Amino acid sequence: MTTPRKYLVDPETPLYYHITSKCVQRAWLLGRDPVSGINYDHRRDWLIRRLEAITPAFAVSLQTYAIMSNHFHMVVYYDPLAASSWPDEEVARRWYIAHPSQLDDPADPECRAEAIGLLAGDSQRIKYCRQQLGSLSAFMKCLKQPIAERANKESNTEGHYWAKRFYSGAILSEDALLMVMAYVDLNPVRARITDHLKGCKHTGLERQIRASEVSKEALDAYLHPSADGLERERPTLQVRLREYLNFLHELLAFETRDIQVPTQPPKRTTSLTRAERWLSGKQVLQRNPRAIGSRREISDWAAARGLTPREVPLPAVRS
Repeated sequence: MTTPRKYLVDPETPLYYHITSKCVQRAWLLGRDPVSGINYDHRRDWLIRRLEAITPAFAVSLQTYAIMSNHFHMVVYYDPLAASSWPDEEVARRWYIAHPSQLDDPADPECRAEAIGLLAGDSQRIKYCRQQLGSLSAFMKCLKQPIAERANKESNTEGHYWAKRFYSGAILSEDALLMVMAYVDLNPVRARITDHLKGCKHTGLERQIRASEVSKEALDAYLHPSADGLERERPTLQVRLREYLNFLHELLAFETRDIQVPTQPPKRTTSLTRAERWLSGKQVLQRNPRAIGSRREISDWAAARGLTPREVPLPAVRS
């Protein structure tokens, strides 16, 4: 039985989430179709540009992503109460960032300023816009719907492009966050598209590597979001880019080894090697758990929602 979204996404507490969305029937609508031979790789760039364009409008911060041939992953930080503190003019400004087509002339600053002023003065409309900009589900709709319309127009087809429901898993600790980020950034490796980090195209990792090549100072900076719509303080991931890349290099080596991992991750993982903990953790994430963390963290998360904890705890991979 599917868990309602209202139990999966906390309505008050800011949290990181692992999000995935699939193309309808897992069709290869973002890559090279193995049946027709048509290459839709360019649509991955559409999705990345759309992400970068609309994220600053919503109450979300994009930590990393991976755009694959028939689905995509994201790690986002979502603050459900952030939009409630935005002034009306800020809500209006953000609304037209997310929906520039609603402007008569999106390129005209005077037209934009006038539209923002009119919208800010409409209390009922502003209330709706605030609710939408503070909603994770509305963010996903705003991200995916224009891509679907553009792709259908390109292919001269109609109908669904995305599977109806997106997956969201609450990330309950920094250790779990690091694990999920590595899982997302190494998607092209698991898909056998590449066997090295620089080959992880259309990912947040690619952007981080590019930044490190432009400025060596970036290697010593803490990992930062790829795009950001939040202004309030939030926990900084206490991992520097240099440390994260070293971590991924180590995990990359494990991916090519023939390591046997128990079908069910054991209750105690202290006796496992780091490679075994990583591979065991991958098995946990591949099940799309409702919450990601230690046994205690998952139990507390489920209890707060009146749910029965059924998730397998995530092994720590940094220890």
